[in-house]
Amino acid sequence: MRNDPWDYADLYERWSSNYREDLSFYGAAAERAAKRHGGPILELCCGTGRLLPALLAAGGEVVGLDISAHQLRLAAGKAELGGAIRDGRLHLLQSDMAGFQLTRRFALIVVAFNSLCYLLDDVTRARCLHAISDHLLPGGELVLDVDNPITNHAGPEGAFALDDLLVDYPEPGDSTRIYIGHERHNEDPRIENIHYRFVVTTEHGELIREVHHNMRCRAPAEVVEEIESAGLSVQRLSGTFSGKRFDPLESPLIVIVARKKS
Repeated sequence: MRNDPWDYADLYERWSSNYREDLSFYGAAAERAAKRHGGPILELCCGTGRLLPALLAAGGEVVGLDISAHQLRLAAGKAELGGAIRDGRLHLLQSDMAGFQLTRRFALIVVAFNSLCYLLDDVTRARCLHAISDHLLPGGELVLDVDNPITNHAGPEGAFALDDLLVDYPEPGDSTRIYIGHERHNEDPRIENIHYRFVVTTEHGELIREVHHNMRCRAPAEVVEEIESAGLSVQRLSGTFSGKRFDPLESPLIVIVARKKS
């Protein structure tokens, strides 16, 4: 049984690969960056590369950064990314998004799919956001989305299982379930902690593998404040990828476009 929180790239790939709601939104951000600066683009927490084809479609150079070597290997092995890697338009780097240091600046930095919430404490989040600001070109954009803890899973605390997901994986007869637990922060109800647990068992119920990780989602006003404190100016705050006006009591997502201050 393994419990490395990043050693679940194969499970993550099957879980996340069908999520497509954000592709056109981030693709449009990449097109804006290409028109304004000609690129390049940096995606933090690129994972197994789900979003990279949409970013590459704008025609510029893209860098995908992730802490997990396993996830980056899966991304590098994807046929739809192979050509971009070979012609030098896509570079995959292993690094921690908290305080990353690269030798170039970017027209667009993307933090998609709730990934900022992997950073659990205020100091680490601030270090990441300041690194983002330092790596943006003048007028460059940070574009991100995170869950709105005020509306997301606002019911009773506890855990639930996605029982229809990842059945018969990784081997025929094996079964994978993802258990997602939600709880409010004891000291601040505006903060939601999310616990993911991937459990793989045989057809007889014997445990093969278990991995888990945690996320922490903050209230909308706090997300805006920490972005502004890093030297970025929030240009757009939406509640959906289609641009619907943000309502803190109704919107499921916090979708932000911020620009580096001059």
